[in-house]
Amino acid sequence: MDSDKDRYAFAWQSSTDRLTRPMVRNDAGELEEN
Repeated sequence: MDSDKDRYAFAWQSSTDRLTRPMVRNDAGELEEN
């Protein structure tokens, strides 16, 4: 029997809300794309 981890472990790779560029903090401390 497959566990949930086996079935869903890689679903994040095709997620539409996945970050595509690194996020870094600017001088004001706010996150922005690098």
